Amino acid sequence: VTTGRLSSSNPNLQNIPATSDHGIKIRSAFVAPRRSVLLSADYSQVELRVLAHLTKDKALIDAYKHDKDVHALTASQIFDVALDKVSHHQRQLAKRVNFGIMYGLTAYGLSKDVGIKVSQAKEYIEKYFQRYKSVKKWLEKTVERAKKDGFVETLMGRKRYIPGIKEKNRTLFEAAVRIFLPGATTSGSTYPSEVGPRLLKSVILSSLSEAPTVIIKRADAGEPTVE
Repeated sequence: VTTGRLSSSNPNLQNIPATSDHGIKIRSAFVAPRRSVLLSADYSQVELRVLAHLTKDKALIDAYKHDKDVHALTASQIFDVALDKVSHHQRQLAKRVNFGIMYGLTAYGLSKDVGIKVSQAKEYIEKYFQRYKSVKKWLEKTVERAKKDGFVETLMGRKRYIPGIKEKNRTLFEAAVRIFLPGATTSGSTYPSEVGPRLLKSVILSSLSEAPTVIIKRADAGEPTVE
């Protein structure tokens, strides 16, 4: 696919139901062989980490260097509250802003998504950019570069041409950013090797592997998993 992410069909193993009773029964059919387990691994906020690398934003880089809660930091900024006073609701809204901004989230989109006035959503986004100034500059440069070249290129050189990018079409502008980040995160992904865990499938930025039980026990005990 365009971004470099893997897709699955016939059957689609990337969208197995997880919450309904029916979905749970379907998932129970997937079992590992004897002396093995199914190991699910996911990247922690990988898109925000890649964004920090691409934009060289000092606030984002500092947050990850010192293992800070990025969503709480953003909430503190947009709601004008002390970091230790951020509520769960405020953090969840800030999380939506953090992940949405990088894909061209607009004030209108945010207002519809979380049920607030457009003016309030616009204020939140403006406050976000006050804290993460380099992110705004990078987003603008990415769109301008796409308008100039007619395509977007990921870190690993994958190109996606965007016909009509020079037109005044917000959707096309957003597409330039949406393609860049997933392509960058996917290109930088690493999957389990043939030694030990065996990759079964990849879902966006997570992976499901089949791993010998002994390896899991060693990992839990803090021991080397490969001889």
